[in-house]
Amino acid sequence: GTNPPPAQRGAMQSPAAQAAASSTVRVVHGLARLGSALVVARPFPKGAEVIRFAARVAPEKSRYTIQVGAGLHAQGDGDCTFVYMNHACRPTCAVMPAEPWRDPSPNERFSIAVVALRDLSENDPVTFDYNKTEWAMAEPFEC
Repeated sequence: GTNPPPAQRGAMQSPAAQAAASSTVRVVHGLARLGSALVVARPFPKGAEVIRFAARVAPEKSRYTIQVGAGLHAQGDGDCTFVYMNHACRPTCAVMPAEPWRDPSPNERFSIAVVALRDLSENDPVTFDYNKTEWAMAEPFEC
């Protein structure tokens, strides 16, 4: 997604979450084609965890959620940085559960890891293939 929904634009993060996110990624605004994007703030080797997001089950599917199971979509839990990860047919990262996976209950919090699929240099975009996480998209991407 390129811009967070109004309800998430002012979402507060804990100081620890802000410090961790700011040392690994940052949001760049005003890009001609994308509007905004998440980029890495330093180099990462292939296979490294770029960032971990606190998440919870979303009440409904939206363009700002990630499917994590049959009928289950995750949304940021206090940290909406992940909504700036854009789609790419040749993504730089993969999105996956940070712990052994089981379908979470509606109010349960869990973590989503973003892992580098190749070596990343500072300012490389943090992208993932939306088609790999969503089982059915209203507007699928052609790759």
